[in-house]
Amino acid sequence: MIAQGDEFLCCDVLPDIPKSTMTHHWRILRDSGVVWQQRIGREYRLSLRREDLDARFPGLLNAILQPLAHDPVTTDTINHYLLNKKP
Repeated sequence: MIAQGDEFLCCDVLPDIPKSTMTHHWRILRDSGVVWQQRIGREYRLSLRREDLDARFPGLLNAILQPLAHDPVTTDTINHYLLNKKP
């Protein structure tokens, strides 16, 4: 979902996962430089650091994400979360 290049509210990326679990995972991804996390008011927005990762590891994200784009389970899961996104 964040691979699309947009910013998302942290709580909207995987809404069925407990907040404490997602906080842990976002911290690991943020500390490792995979995502940007920006506070706006009381909420946090999340985005993939695609340009930085592509510059440092050319082709890595495409190698990881391209097979997932053709996986029906991944596609169904992403569509489920996008269609059931909170307003």
